[in-house]
Parts: sequence; C-alpha cells; structure tokens
Amino acid sequence: MSKDKKILVGEDSSIIINLTKSVLAFENYSMKAARNGEQVLELLEKENFDLILMDLNMPVLDGVECTKMIRAMADPVKSKLPIIAILETSIIIQWMNSGKLVLMNSSKNPLILISCLPLSRNTSANPWL
Repeated sequence: MSKDKKILVGEDSSIIINLTKSVLAFENYSMKAARNGEQVLELLEKENFDLILMDLNMPVLDGVECTKMIRAMADPVKSKLPIIAILETSIIIQWMNSGKLVLMNSSKNPLILISCLPLSRNTSANPWL
C-alpha cells in the first residue's frame, strides 16, 4: 500500500466498533470511531478520511440524516466520500418496504453492507451506486 487508508466508522455499538477495528487493523487500515452522526460530522470537519462505514440507526443524529449532511458539504472531496451503511436485516426490510432505502448488495448475515440513500438515482451523478 502506498499510503494508509483512513476509515471513519459511525457506530453506537461498542461490540461492532471493536470488531470493525480488529478487522481493519488486520488489513492495515487506520480507523476512528464516532458514536453518533454529530460526532461523525465533527471528525469529518477536522480530518480527512478515505471511506465512511455508517450505522444508519444511531442516536442523536442517525446515519441517514448524517449522510444527507455529508452529501451537502461544500468540500467537494468530503461530500463525495464513499459511504457504506451498516444496518440490521430487519431494519433494512422495513426501510426497503417504505421506500426509504435502496438495497445495493445483500446477504443472509445479521448485518448487511449497503449503499446509503442516494441523493439521485442517476448513477452518473453518484459513481458509487
């Protein structure tokens, strides 16, 4: 690796934070954790990251609203950071049924990695879709 990749994890569960930290450290990624969306935004204002792993169901400011705020940032690099959402299967199904979420990748695991709510369904506007 030419440079260390820095990942911001927005997650309120200590268990998932510790598990994620272990996996990312094993792969030589550095990680910072935030326990709610407000802390994600605070860290993002102060530091640069290569990727955000975001729990969509967090206290204070949830991952959906936090993602919308990141996408609205004036900084052209930070506003386009790839965001991978972490969400329980039952909530994914509920949000998909309500139209609140577009599922991009699924598995039968209790946790699923998905693409956060796109601001546009136009894939040319968001290359991560």
